[in-house]
Amino acid sequence: MKIFLYFLSLIAGIILCNKDTYFVGIVFLLIIFVKLFLNKNYSKKCKIISLIFFSFGLFIINVPIKSFQSENIKGIVITKKENYLLLYDGLETFYVKTENKNIDLFDCVEINGELQDLHFITLESEFDFENYLKNKGIEREIVPLSENIIFDFPINFNLFKKKVLGRIKEPLVKEFASSILFNASKYDDPLKSNFRDLRLVNLIALSGTFISFVLYTFKKVFSFFVNDKLSSWLALLVLSPFIFFNINTLPTLRVLIFFLLNLINKEYLKNKFERIEIISITGIILLLISPYNVFQFSFIIPFTIVTILNFSQLLIYRHKKISQFFIKKIILLGVFLPFMIQFYNSINIVGLILSSLFLSLSKFLFLLILPAFYGINFGFINTFIFKILNFSFYINIGQFDINVPPFNQFGYIVYFLIVLFLIYFSEINFKKILKFASPVLCSSLLVYCIPINNLIINKVSFINVGQGDAIYINYRLENYLIDTGGLKYKDLSESVLIPFLKKERVYDIDYLFITHDDFDHNGALESLRENFCVKNIFSNNDDISKVNTKLKFNDLNIERDKYDNENDKSLVLNFEISGVMFLLMGDSSKKVEEDILKNFKNLKADILKVGHHGSNTSTSENFIETLQPKEAIISCGENNFYNHPHKEVIKILENNDVKIRRTDKEGTITYNYF
Repeated sequence: MKIFLYFLSLIAGIILCNKDTYFVGIVFLLIIFVKLFLNKNYSKKCKIISLIFFSFGLFIINVPIKSFQSENIKGIVITKKENYLLLYDGLETFYVKTENKNIDLFDCVEINGELQDLHFITLESEFDFENYLKNKGIEREIVPLSENIIFDFPINFNLFKKKVLGRIKEPLVKEFASSILFNASKYDDPLKSNFRDLRLVNLIALSGTFISFVLYTFKKVFSFFVNDKLSSWLALLVLSPFIFFNINTLPTLRVLIFFLLNLINKEYLKNKFERIEIISITGIILLLISPYNVFQFSFIIPFTIVTILNFSQLLIYRHKKISQFFIKKIILLGVFLPFMIQFYNSINIVGLILSSLFLSLSKFLFLLILPAFYGINFGFINTFIFKILNFSFYINIGQFDINVPPFNQFGYIVYFLIVLFLIYFSEINFKKILKFASPVLCSSLLVYCIPINNLIINKVSFINVGQGDAIYINYRLENYLIDTGGLKYKDLSESVLIPFLKKERVYDIDYLFITHDDFDHNGALESLRENFCVKNIFSNNDDISKVNTKLKFNDLNIERDKYDNENDKSLVLNFEISGVMFLLMGDSSKKVEEDILKNFKNLKADILKVGHHGSNTSTSENFIETLQPKEAIISCGENNFYNHPHKEVIKILENNDVKIRRTDKEGTITYNYF
């Protein structure tokens, strides 16, 4: 138990200085303080060591380690993907964008280029790759001018991977093998997309479970022929090529360290350490290798699961074997729940159960596909795997989604404290507390799922969709969407709109207005209709005044028929919420602005959505002087091809004391009104 406290102390020191985890760090510190100082069983030595681990955690995460190299940077490739690599020079790890197929894992390379701080464009609800890299301790990138291989690592990982996958003819099985054998699946692979739909992508964080399963399976088989110690070493020897090819992944490293520590503890130290201590030592070693491992889901999820299961032993093992199985599954589902919400912005009980079942099935499939890694292919096995994977495409569980936003730090702490209390009082069979605590957990989750905020708050959100427009409005429980945005290189519906709507606890769009027929305003429409419930759709060809909505929309572009330009045919909508007047200009130009001022003499606007993303074809001086808006929203993409917004527009707004707000700078901009 002392080593576990040292482990917690190290984690507390590391996460305390991260804005996304500092509150969790404080709770860890409180737990450590209560255990150490209110329990007389812990010596002064134990307290000092805990303090040392905590201080060391603070030190290693706060001391910036920068490379002395500046232009010609030499280092070892520690991660190689199709379009980038991570380069470690002995002090610092750099991100390098490159598609050079000659560079491989563990090659020593020299890259001549420009060093700059990391910066990636992230749209609303998308995977934040910049934050992902920073949580790995990567702060800078190299913009390469030239790349030179100094030392070509003898083993060609890319070539070996091609050979293994080349022997598999069925594309679906090949995708599965690439993902599970080489951790190399693409985001847009049909299989991975299907796994996202089935709420199974989070199993990637547990890919070490598959390796562990095979290790212990081999060990069990070998134990029929040799003693226990030798069977462990033989299992490790047989799987060592696979482990070596995946040694740069955290799950593989975690399993290897734990297996070796377990083996040493059992065979050489006569079980001196308990299981929780072996788990803790494994965690400490991983954090000494890189303190940033603590921020990876492939660290957080497995260590949370094994720790909670370990502290549930009394509860589990006082029941019969069949009951033990179900209790473990219930605990596992309980631990998975907040992570499912984090990944999918929803709770799906069917998905939780499916994850648990598929985890067991995946272990079996991994065992079947593993021979392909060693050059052994059985056609009937590939056919069997294909049928199972293909069957998964016919399963649709989306209708069971309960849409909720991810937990914040406080939510995670409260949830897991309640779970731990439930486990503890179940172990001591304290039924009075259980009768109280169980309803508290269930009712808390229920309240969290109910869209109470949508009942009491009217909301207008200018969604960050890059170069385009998409405005979400919630008014008296009616949901409106004005435009969908549209990008050629990604599906905004899948990556941005639907995740955003789920976080807002929205299940359908009552009214969707398309201002005009430009791709950056309607490009995501078809995908949204296919994957989300959209009840009514209106365009600039419809008479908006006849649309029966709780929120009254006025279309001010009443002379659109005289224009030939599609932009000038835009819907120009205004509406009022809680005394605040909004005006949305679409892509309409200065000519339309003049007509609007002519036809609506007393027009004012508190919040103006600037026309045409800040182009100088819109937003005249006279228009702004007449409207007198307090704030102007510019919806545009960062570093966009058109250089929106233009300097002239910015100057006009600034000269009229209008507060400028931009989605490319702030992200999604939201106004809430009770």
